[in-house]
Formats: sequence, structure tokens, C-alpha cells
Amino acid sequence: MLIDSFANRLDLALKRNNMRPIDLANKTHIDKSSISRYLSGDWKASQKRLTLIAMALNTNEAWLMGYDVSDVPNKSHINYKDYDTVRNKSNALTLEEKKKKMLDYMNKYNIESLSPIPVYSRINEKGFKLVDKYIDEYIEMSRPYCQKCWAAHLCGICYASCYDQNGLDMDTKKIRCLSEKFGIENQLIQYHEVLEKDPKLLEPLNEMELS
Repeated sequence: MLIDSFANRLDLALKRNNMRPIDLANKTHIDKSSISRYLSGDWKASQKRLTLIAMALNTNEAWLMGYDVSDVPNKSHINYKDYDTVRNKSNALTLEEKKKKMLDYMNKYNIESLSPIPVYSRINEKGFKLVDKYIDEYIEMSRPYCQKCWAAHLCGICYASCYDQNGLDMDTKKIRCLSEKFGIENQLIQYHEVLEKDPKLLEPLNEMELS
């Protein structure tokens, strides 16, 4: 249940962490003007930014969005100090070094992403069967939560993001659902605002081809 606003929760989290908006901007690399708009209630953060903010403020996305849930950090988040260390080390590498490091990792574990489970592409026949097993399990466990969800046909959650080394984590799945719906709602609001103010700006969308 939604009991508070994103703006209020963000302000509270900043105070709990003795941080100013500029401190959060520096830590997340989100521009200060965007954070000011979040605090004023004018804007809502995208899912990616919401996760970065939650990590930086030692909480979780659902609580930040204003839902009636615990404010404990999402256990799927890495420690933010570790995140800074990894990012700094990555920034020290050249583009070619980054590509080589990523490809070496992908080839070693025969995967296409840094997921703890295999995903489609760059996997052998045995791997496809394993992926199908994970997808079937994900669909079956998610069905009760997804079949009546208004955003089901717009949802972009990947099954791999809801697994850890112990298997499917439904707590993580539920938090990602809330975060996804939060982002979709914000995108729909922005779309209809543009549609009302200047629909011609949306005309290029008619020329897009989906494959």
C-alpha cells in the first residue's frame, strides 16, 4: 500500500544519512537539478536512478517510492563502497581493456551477462535447457502476482535479475515489480503530458519499426 510520496521519503532518507542533495548528486552522479525536482515532487526517478539512490541512502526502492514496507536495504544491492571501488577501477581502464575483461568473463562462465544464472545467447544446448527451467519456474511463481497487474504487458523485468545463488528470490521480485510499475507510471505520465501540450513531438514515433 502506498502511504507516502517519493519526495517525502527521499527527504527523510537524506536526513537520516546526514546528506545534502549535492552529496547525493556527487555519490550517484545524478545531476543536482534532477534531485531538486525529485524533492519538490515535480519528477519521479527512473528505475535505474531509483536503485542508485536506494543504494546510496542504504535503503530499498519500494520504501523510497512510499510503500508501506520496511526500509532495510535490498539484499540484492552490493555495498555502495564496493560499488564506488568497482566503478573507480573501471574508470581507470581503457575502453578496449573493459571490453576484453568483460568478454573474458563471459567466455569463462559461458554467459551473456553478470547474472548468477545463465541467460540466452552464448550458451550451448545444455544451457538452453537450463535457461528454460529457470524461465518456467519464474513464470509459475510470478503468475499470481502478474496475472492481474495493470503493467504486465509493459513490464521489462528480466527473470535473471530475480535470482541469486540460492535460487529465485520472490522478495527481490516483488521489490522489482514495485520499482518497475513506478517507472512505467512515470513514463506514461510524461507521454500524456507531451500528448496534451504538443502532440507533434510524438509524430516521429509513428516512423519507428520494432523488430
